[in-house]
Amino acid sequence: MKSKLIIMLSLFFIIPNLILSQDIIGKWSGEINVLNQKLNIVVNFKIENDSLKGKIDIPQQMAFGLDLSNIKTENESVNFELVAGPGNIAFFEGEYFLDDSGNPKIEGKFIQMGIVGTFNLELAKEEAKKQQTPTAQNFTDLDVRIVAGPDTLGGTLSIPNINSKKKFKCVILITGSGPQDRDEDVFGFKIFKELATHLANSGIAVLRCDDRGFGQSTNSLGNKVTTFDFANDVEACIKYLKNHSSIDPKKIGLLGHSEGGIIASIVASRNKDVAFVVLMAGTSIRGDSLLISQLYEITKASGASDEDIQEALRWQKNTLNAIRTDTGWDKLREDMFIMSKKQIDTLPESQKKMFPDSLIYQRIDMLIAQSRNDWMREFIKIDPADYIEKISCPVLALFGQLDTQVPPNTNEIPMRNALNKSKVKYEIKIFDKANHLFQEAQTGSPNEYFMLEKKFVPGFLEYISGWILKI
Repeated sequence: MKSKLIIMLSLFFIIPNLILSQDIIGKWSGEINVLNQKLNIVVNFKIENDSLKGKIDIPQQMAFGLDLSNIKTENESVNFELVAGPGNIAFFEGEYFLDDSGNPKIEGKFIQMGIVGTFNLELAKEEAKKQQTPTAQNFTDLDVRIVAGPDTLGGTLSIPNINSKKKFKCVILITGSGPQDRDEDVFGFKIFKELATHLANSGIAVLRCDDRGFGQSTNSLGNKVTTFDFANDVEACIKYLKNHSSIDPKKIGLLGHSEGGIIASIVASRNKDVAFVVLMAGTSIRGDSLLISQLYEITKASGASDEDIQEALRWQKNTLNAIRTDTGWDKLREDMFIMSKKQIDTLPESQKKMFPDSLIYQRIDMLIAQSRNDWMREFIKIDPADYIEKISCPVLALFGQLDTQVPPNTNEIPMRNALNKSKVKYEIKIFDKANHLFQEAQTGSPNEYFMLEKKFVPGFLEYISGWILKI
């Protein structure tokens, strides 16, 4: 009898927790409010192996699928943590409730590195809007492995089904910065899968690969990889396609998105086997200049004050100068420490004790180490125009009017000037209301990406396929 009573009491205390765990399963969207700034977030909770798991997306920071830890639900409390780095944990302490309309919400306190703010989440009323998917698939997908020096690239080669004896024109899709899979999936918008599907249905073969070190691709270079290593991977893809029985070796082209446009330009400037190039939000200014214009446009689109924008630009320029010259790191380190201490000094005494100087310096050193990696050192020095003007095949350059990551107001004219120097046939097209992903947008800020329909602006796909087919 006693054992039964213990079991019943255990169930009594466990059931409320289980009910709440079930209640928070799903996709939540909201924002973090800290230091007069708003960061949009998307949190996904699910049950996996009988335990509650979660991931968070922070679009303004281009951070997606970050694992949450220590997820706890008790009565109305919902607490979880995000480990942002060694000694750097973001704490979310929230309360679950239903608003006056019966909509589930979570609101509470956000704490990171001594900075205190708030956060709020609302359960999505519907799943993310569907991908635009063609009604028929008139092509065959082949799973391929491509040798790239000591590494192997995993990818998908899409071959049109029409006229099996024909050798097809083929385009290699090249992803933007950061580790990407072959679909270039951003917030569920599978950019390259959509492109590949449309192009293959239009009679154009398509090769897309996981980035080295991601998915089914290996990476023997570790954190030493640079933009030029990705260019070598594209060269390996060209070599593979030239020997494929279904591909016309004289009609292999490149389509690069964002940093992928830089990579495409590098390869096309030195490899005469490239038959055409499509630059999709491809930059045409030096990497350091791009990062400054990018920061300005993103902070402006996010509603930051002029004072905050100028402060952000000052920090960006100081950091870039340190990366460029590999000097001034000690001063930058101390400036960051002073700024952090000012923020921590606004906290109650009980919370100040949580952030000793050693912990602050540990976080700063981690941020500096990230800025001093090989990829960043090379990226800020690269001037894509140097390569664009050496291209000897037709080029299509596409921009989004509202793109804040590769702003057309700073890239379109340098692109045109470089292409004029190359003396090749080219077209430049700016799509109205399009963001960096070529979705129809309102401001173009990255914090909109997850809210937008998972499809391109009208006419985008047709413009690309039409141009490739006619050259």
